[in-house]
Amino acid sequence: MSTDSILNSLLTQAGLPPASERPGMGGGSINDAFRVVLENGETVFLKVHRAPPAGFFEAEAEGLRALSATGAIRVPRVLAVSDQGLLLEWVSGSPGPDFGRELGEQLAQMHRTTDSAFGFSCDNYCGLTPQPNPRMADGFAFFGEARDRLDNIWREVFDDHELPDGLSEAFIRAEWAQIVQAKGLID
Repeated sequence: MSTDSILNSLLTQAGLPPASERPGMGGGSINDAFRVVLENGETVFLKVHRAPPAGFFEAEAEGLRALSATGAIRVPRVLAVSDQGLLLEWVSGSPGPDFGRELGEQLAQMHRTTDSAFGFSCDNYCGLTPQPNPRMADGFAFFGEARDRLDNIWREVFDDHELPDGLSEAFIRAEWAQIVQAKGLID
């Protein structure tokens, strides 16, 4: 399906007018991203992938809705989602001088949100890597079981590819851990 077809389908789903322009944006390595200006002058954000894994965008939409539900941090509102794309509210502006501190406080507040179990309502992805999220009462069991599956995926990556000189498995695992921690998946 073409990007225009995906966009038109999502705009229809969201009850929005047609697009008048959709210049591409840089910054992503997994999806194609577009700033879409609608005929009514409103701007929205489009992410598309020609062959995403099953449930890829639905899982991202669910995660954004869950983050928003904490009320702690501003995330773009999900306007429409399909198998091949995600249409989001356009968030404009630029960080002010207190951005880092404010974001840190918001992330801390978000992490104070608790639930009756560890995991999430659906499995999702870290990039294109499947991330299992079974609901479990025991946090240690969750990280031992669910994140061990991620470790097995990474083991396959390390076993199948030779690392460039100076880049150790330990370094990559440390970077991976920082990314996972920054995404709020571990403390």
